[in-house]
Amino acid sequence: MRYEPLISIIMPAYNSERFIAESIESVLAQTYSIWELIIIDDGSDDNTASIVKSFSSLDNRIKYIYQKNQKQAKARNNGIENSTGELIAFLDADDLWVPQKLEIQIETIKSTGADLVFSNGYIFTQDLSETKVTFDTISGYFQGDDAIKLFLIQNRIPILSVLTKRQAIEDAGGFESGKDIIEDYQLWLKILIKGLLIYGSPDKLVYYRRHSMQETNNDPLQSERVFYMLIDHVIIPERLVPFLNRAILIWGKNWYYNNALNRKSAESILNKIKAKIDSNCILILTRLSLVLFGVWFSKRFMNTLVDINVR
Repeated sequence: MRYEPLISIIMPAYNSERFIAESIESVLAQTYSIWELIIIDDGSDDNTASIVKSFSSLDNRIKYIYQKNQKQAKARNNGIENSTGELIAFLDADDLWVPQKLEIQIETIKSTGADLVFSNGYIFTQDLSETKVTFDTISGYFQGDDAIKLFLIQNRIPILSVLTKRQAIEDAGGFESGKDIIEDYQLWLKILIKGLLIYGSPDKLVYYRRHSMQETNNDPLQSERVFYMLIDHVIIPERLVPFLNRAILIWGKNWYYNNALNRKSAESILNKIKAKIDSNCILILTRLSLVLFGVWFSKRFMNTLVDINVR
């Protein structure tokens, strides 16, 4: 018997009038038709609501929910709470899927037994007639300590490419609020820490739209957010603590390299990193290089030291 579960597609939307119709149309174009699209309007003050309602009036699989602006984590959790599917997919209101995305991934879950699957994709800016740049993540099976170590140092899962079992999200505790931009990364880590199986497919199934209105393009402190997420919101087995500290140092280095703009900001960032990774020789030497040679040199010095020591 063919496996045909209901898929709940969660789409947060904030002032998305420019692109959301295309995103909805890419769901309507799916070759797999057993889905519901839950669109959470996160306090938009443009025409997002009217656009969504025009679609939902024609297709009862599309549901509109309004919430006061509380960012993506709250919107995604709200969408999940108001959905009924056995499987969950995520699509932001500016991105697109290839028509076979859901059909292919259902078969992948069935054949691999994975709790979560993800894929490669394309990057575009205006429309799909442009030359598309591909983005490749990693492929294969990921589970256990080795997978946790691998994912601690980089978010390797594009959320728009994910299809996951609802039970996996529930087991991991869902998205946590207050860490927007990286709340998805934290969820993938929690799923791995729970011992669940993730599978990365080499298929290119999604289109990631790059434009100036994206939150990720307007977040110069993304490394800082990941740094604090790893410190405060990841509970890891004791045997893996050294690898967590290694990841904290890597993300701290990225934060320092990109945001130590002057002596004062450099000292502030170093103090915050040191409070979490005490007596680390890399931080001591970086501080010394800051005193002796200044910010420009210390940033490159720390970058080189961390890269050498974490290989």
